[in-house]
Amino acid sequence: MTGSNGKKKPAGQDDKHPDGPRKRRNPWLVDNIESLVVAVVLALIIRTFVVEAFVIPTGSMALSLHGNHFNVTCPNCDTKYTVGFNPDAPVVPERTLCPNCGERAPGLQSYSPGMPVPDYAGGDRILVNKVLYRFEPARRWDPFVFVNPNAAAGGPGPPKTTYIKRLTGLPGETLEILRGDVVVDGQVQRKPAAAQSRLWMPVYDGRRPWRRGQPWRMTGTGWRLEGRRLAADRPGADFVWATYAGRPGVGDGTIRDTYAYDHDLGVARAPYIDRGAGLNVVTDVRVTFDVTPGATGRLRVALPRDDEVDHVTLDFDKGRAQVIHEVPVGDTTEERLVGGAELKHWSTDRTHHVSFYRLDYMLVLVIDGETLVEYDLWRAEGYDAYRELAARGREYSRLLREGRDPAPNEAVAGYRKSGVRIGAAGGRLELADLRIDRDVYYTSPGQRASGGNHYVGPTQIPQGYCFAMGDNSPESYDSRYWGLVPAENLIGKGLVIWWHPLRTRLIH
Repeated sequence: MTGSNGKKKPAGQDDKHPDGPRKRRNPWLVDNIESLVVAVVLALIIRTFVVEAFVIPTGSMALSLHGNHFNVTCPNCDTKYTVGFNPDAPVVPERTLCPNCGERAPGLQSYSPGMPVPDYAGGDRILVNKVLYRFEPARRWDPFVFVNPNAAAGGPGPPKTTYIKRLTGLPGETLEILRGDVVVDGQVQRKPAAAQSRLWMPVYDGRRPWRRGQPWRMTGTGWRLEGRRLAADRPGADFVWATYAGRPGVGDGTIRDTYAYDHDLGVARAPYIDRGAGLNVVTDVRVTFDVTPGATGRLRVALPRDDEVDHVTLDFDKGRAQVIHEVPVGDTTEERLVGGAELKHWSTDRTHHVSFYRLDYMLVLVIDGETLVEYDLWRAEGYDAYRELAARGREYSRLLREGRDPAPNEAVAGYRKSGVRIGAAGGRLELADLRIDRDVYYTSPGQRASGGNHYVGPTQIPQGYCFAMGDNSPESYDSRYWGLVPAENLIGKGLVIWWHPLRTRLIH
């Protein structure tokens, strides 16, 4: 290239800038500002249309999701658990009990609103998928985020308007809650495995041995409890039994809907909710353990349920499992075989993992990860009987609230039984890491004395609406109180807990 004077210009020189092209001042700063602007714009787009972060302040979804809470370690069994904290409610240490052994929490200080707020852990931080419901309808048991219609309209309740609950009723359905279970159009609704994995609540954990107290009552000779092992050394031909005794001072082994997380239930009563827990007998129970069998003998796990008993027998001699549903017939009982399976890979040279549970009117036996028996207990023709048992449950809870003993009251006969019994006969066996869990138990609004504790409904859900409930039923302010959720109020589905590191996981 040549200039007007005929001289050749140096490479890179032009008419405007004879010294060459102008250099950008602080190019790294300009690049970083540009990147930051792009990142902010993308973040706003993603937050608005794709994924949004939320913090959970309350415990209405515990134990699936934690709100503000205290972290507690039991001095008797080293169980680590959480206790919910609300600055507007008192902390009553004597009501804070370990979910495993019932020991009181050490170091927890009394608190009343107006006092200096103690140190506590914040609620789970979650990401919510805001796109999913644009492409597919919400599904039952989804943990979903929505704008609460009552709070948004200035109604009673907490000032926040964004809630996360579990979707239990869909448009066009008739919903009932019957003894803790969700019933839709006359059919019990069973939770998918992923959701159920978050809804089992701890009752007893043999991996955390008690230093004080005895969790098992032994009848006959042969049973002994040593640390994490429950062993039968010399049982005879007849069964000898170990029966779960329950936490000291709490009960007789009957499994109820207690919540270690909810220490303030029955103490703090917000004006918009009347709460109570531990009043309901829970019969949806799971027992899991590792067993090292002997060469001979039998092991039986029994789950009492009202005036019936469901049990499984593992026969080491025959290499077979049998599931029995035992029902009263007149003055006797009748054992009905409802399922059986060969123990194909059963061996005295290895430890086997066993899970036996009753859940949503289903009996299930799983051994070493393989489902061997599933039996459906739900009978459409028995629906009136289920509701009649719920009526007995209402009377049972009323007597408990009044401080009276329900045992001699015939109005609750056949209702008040649940628990776990383990029998051994004919040979040596050893159980390790024995656990008992119970299912979530949905209750009626507020456990009010004037209403049923075991029945809600029937609720007609019109098109364009859904029914929401929290997993922590006594603590949850949900559709049982303020009604249905309009479809346009849905924000999205809970996706993942992204903080705290120890709880990072997908939300189910």
